[in-house]
Amino acid sequence: MKRASIRELKQKLSTRFLDSLNGDVCTITTHGRVCGVITQMTDGSDELLEYLLARDQKFIELVRKSDKSGRVSSAEIERGLADRERSEARKKRRRAA
Repeated sequence: MKRASIRELKQKLSTRFLDSLNGDVCTITTHGRVCGVITQMTDGSDELLEYLLARDQKFIELVRKSDKSGRVSSAEIERGLADRERSEARKKRRRAA
């Protein structure tokens, strides 16, 4: 696992840097504390979608609910994902303000 500060990433971030990860992750630090992770995506949008959904708590709850009841409607999944997108948009607007 690589480790890089935000300053280093600003100076060195490139496709060559990402290629050097070889599927591993790089932890990002600020003032010596981990604040993020970078990983190389190799399969394009499918891999990104899988990565994001695996970390989306609302999506995980929908899957759990489906497991318990035996089914969840596609409309319910779409509503859950739309709610998440709206929530993320609000967070971005707050950060920008």
